[in-house]
Amino acid sequence: PSPCLPVSFSPRLLVSLSRFHVFLSSRINIKYLIILGLWAFLPVILGYIISQYNAIFYPRYYLYSSVGLYLFLSYLFSAVNLKPVYKALIFAPIVIYSACTLDLSPSKGEDWKNAVPEIVKEKDDSTAVLVSAWYQYRPFTYYYNREYFRDYENTIELLKKENVFCLDKAKGLDSVKLEPFSKIILVQSHQPVADPENTVLTYFSQNFSFQKSKEYEGIRVLVFGR
Repeated sequence: PSPCLPVSFSPRLLVSLSRFHVFLSSRINIKYLIILGLWAFLPVILGYIISQYNAIFYPRYYLYSSVGLYLFLSYLFSAVNLKPVYKALIFAPIVIYSACTLDLSPSKGEDWKNAVPEIVKEKDDSTAVLVSAWYQYRPFTYYYNREYFRDYENTIELLKKENVFCLDKAKGLDSVKLEPFSKIILVQSHQPVADPENTVLTYFSQNFSFQKSKEYEGIRVLVFGR
């Protein structure tokens, strides 16, 4: 790159910033603006980056960052050099649209509330339950056994004692002894992410006899026998 770039770039940058500053009030505090901007965007950006390595990215986890987003936009909007009447004309459609699209009963993505009780009914002492993706053990356990859910440090071990195992792909079956079980209940959720090639389903389709399946929102329950 040319060594003259910073020299030529700086005046352009200063001109751009000076033009942008015309639209902002002189009372704006840049420090507050930066803090609110970090509060609004940094948690979401970091969460998305982490989700590329660990496939957990639920928007509800970032609800607290929405407070920063609202404060950031409100503070930025209040600093714009416009008459109050013009600000009201701009802001009113946003408020109306938000009110019309507000959903107080949003979909949770997966219907564990109805799926887990049916799994419990199907399960007996000779049944192994396999939950895939492995990290879905938390919503599963919430409706399976609240005491296990509260004991979050030992949840997975407690589930294993009741023949409930968590895995992503078929290679996770290496740590599960299936010989004692005559029935397998496979619970799939987030399968395209956790097991893109559907190796778990392929394994049981080839080695067990398919009996039945049932679909819930975001969840597929399949029953296999020997």
